[in-house]
Amino acid sequence: MLTRSNCAATDYPPDQPLQNCYPPCLRTHNCVRKVTCVSAKPTLVLRIDELNAFRTAAGFVTDQQLAVAMRYNQGNLSRILAGKSKPGLRFVAGLLFVFGIDRFADLFALVLENGA
Repeated sequence: MLTRSNCAATDYPPDQPLQNCYPPCLRTHNCVRKVTCVSAKPTLVLRIDELNAFRTAAGFVTDQQLAVAMRYNQGNLSRILAGKSKPGLRFVAGLLFVFGIDRFADLFALVLENGA
């Protein structure tokens, strides 16, 4: 529950719902501050350079070798590596299966992407 002491809003009428705010907990509150709303959404971005370093060290020379190890479709892998598609949950799981879950932060960056 947000209170006047921990709310991120400034000069906003009390008990008035906020529109299109992030994080969602700021949509309704009891403080008298106004929230600076953002339309950006968190998105995972593949760090291609890091992936290439890991795959070289592991001996995956071709996309086909990496796709087989990930148990992932090679065509989808190629589109993601070329930047034509965004990585989905199965892709992320496949990479972590091959390189280890502790490599998540090395392989992916969390960025804010404009939702508009």
